[in-house]
Amino acid sequence: NKTIMSKLLKTIIILVVILILGLFGIWLYFKFQGSGKISHPSNSLNNFPTFSSSTKNIEINLTNKNLVQLSKDKVFKYWIVDSTNEIFYLNKKGIFKASPNKIIPVLKTEIKNLTSADVSSSKDKILIGYGPKYNQQFSLYNLIENKISPLPLDIKKAVFSYDGKNLLALKNNNLVIADLEGKTLRTLIKNFSLKDLNWKWPNSSEIFFYDKPSSLNGGMWRYNIKTKKFEEIISPQKGLYVRWLNADSILKLENDKSSLISSTGYPLKNFNYYLIPSKCDFTNINSTSTPYALYCFYPFHFPKDKKGYWLEDYLKKALTTNDNLFLFKDKTPNLISSFNDIDAKEVKVFNNCIYFINRNNGLLYQYILKNNS
Repeated sequence: NKTIMSKLLKTIIILVVILILGLFGIWLYFKFQGSGKISHPSNSLNNFPTFSSSTKNIEINLTNKNLVQLSKDKVFKYWIVDSTNEIFYLNKKGIFKASPNKIIPVLKTEIKNLTSADVSSSKDKILIGYGPKYNQQFSLYNLIENKISPLPLDIKKAVFSYDGKNLLALKNNNLVIADLEGKTLRTLIKNFSLKDLNWKWPNSSEIFFYDKPSSLNGGMWRYNIKTKKFEEIISPQKGLYVRWLNADSILKLENDKSSLISSTGYPLKNFNYYLIPSKCDFTNINSTSTPYALYCFYPFHFPKDKKGYWLEDYLKKALTTNDNLFLFKDKTPNLISSFNDIDAKEVKVFNNCIYFINRNNGLLYQYILKNNS
């Protein structure tokens, strides 16, 4: 009897412990359910920006009178035609002309699995990539002729030349120069292996290849078309993220350093801030007294993580930033404007406005600068 009672007592104790743990787990669930916030250790909070988890269908509070919404749907790529001041954008529904009061369809077509878009230097042509990543297809849209033409299926990657008259393409596993119909004009490199890198053809004699933004090591190399030789411009760095601001100026983020460099790798200006390249562009007030001034969307607090692991989550939209607009002209940045729920990318300065896509909802916006701030 004692043995039976002992076993029964142990069973009761185990059941009570399980019940207590279960109730504690339920309490924790309801306490933190729906918080949607990413927490960090208390001793490192000051080293991180105001991050929040990625949110869908978020409603943006447009309390800023200078902020204008230019699209109704999510935008994949946008561009501005300098000669006419017109703004166009591309998404899975086609190509549209944007304005604060009216959105005009230019090309209405369904684009499945939209993967890439490259705009010519004249802004009148756009190269559209679509389909599965392992088997991309490309079509070229001519804005003036309002005509879209598919490229040959053996082209698996392509970007425009510096003048928009030709293409740099991966064709039958070879790097070639092709015309706008996809016909090979010249083979540069056979059995080309750098197809997964970003490509840039900014002038007649040079092509640049550089790693996509990542927390891993990344670098940049220049290929001379005449000599057929490669030259290292940026040695492999952890957390490298670069963006071309014009044909000869590159904004670079690596580890905990942001800087402007020329296409030769020559340093132009260093910044003591974590500037994400897609959030910045040259101002319209650059002069000899204030060279290389930038408008940047930037949170009040930013990470000091030298390993750059936060960048991976940011690029995957697992993290977002709450941005404000700053002018980086002198040693101390000037606050231009504050916003609610703005996480800007693809920032462009044109005339007296700043354009950007908000990562929180995918829409295109225009910020009107006051008195050429």
